[in-house]
Amino acid sequence: MKVLFALLAVLAIAQAASVKQLKPLRLTKPVVNNAPPRVDFRIVGGQQATRGQFPYQAALDIDSSVFCGGSLISADTVLTAAHCVDGFSTWAVTLGAQTLSSGAEAGRITIQTTNSLVHEAWDPFLIENDVALLFLGAQIQTSEFIQIIRLPAASNTDLFEGAIARASGWGKSSDASSTVSDELNFVDLPVITNAECTDVYGIIFDSNICTSGAGGLNICSGDSGGPLVLAEADGILSLVGVTSFGSSGGCQIGLPAGFSRVTSFLPWLATNSNADIRP
Repeated sequence: MKVLFALLAVLAIAQAASVKQLKPLRLTKPVVNNAPPRVDFRIVGGQQATRGQFPYQAALDIDSSVFCGGSLISADTVLTAAHCVDGFSTWAVTLGAQTLSSGAEAGRITIQTTNSLVHEAWDPFLIENDVALLFLGAQIQTSEFIQIIRLPAASNTDLFEGAIARASGWGKSSDASSTVSDELNFVDLPVITNAECTDVYGIIFDSNICTSGAGGLNICSGDSGGPLVLAEADGILSLVGVTSFGSSGGCQIGLPAGFSRVTSFLPWLATNSNADIRP
């Protein structure tokens, strides 16, 4: 019995050590308000988006102190990370934006909401079940710059290993940056196996999907809650991940990024949102 207790204690310590290597990717403001014209602010190693390229992307100003991303999954609901919602009370949700500091972008809207739902099994220590919903309180009119992102089909059992997925957001461009980007950026990342991700972090759940951080390409602080998309078999983009965590060592050290795997949360989304979920 003493041996079993000692073994369990060692496992618990090892698990705790692994978890300490994980870092949620929200970012405490200030947000860039007047970025110089050619400053290289972007997702690490990525590219600047064009206006309307990611019409499902939401920017979240949280309690006027924290910044995250999100995805419009129905006309009245944004999907984001639980760690962008848990413990907060007010969200300014901006849709149709490219340049954060430009309030004059045509078709851009900002909605204030206090109505949210965090996944009931969210574990902030393990960063498990890191998903939440923001309810906008009205049906948003879609447009050239504001559109709903499709969710994967309920029958889709693909793990997407080896596929190239695309992440977007206003996150930091480097570990040295102190603010989020003023421009929406994106990066293409290869999906790796959960076994590879476990080799790095020690604890990864089936409800996670991980991408490689090799080659100076990655997500970074401020990208939390944002979308990871790729094309399903029919060639249409679907939301497969919600940006969740990266290495506590930084965004540029070549380690994987972790996302909440959307296919794992389709039953929860069907119960708690008006999102269209195909069979």
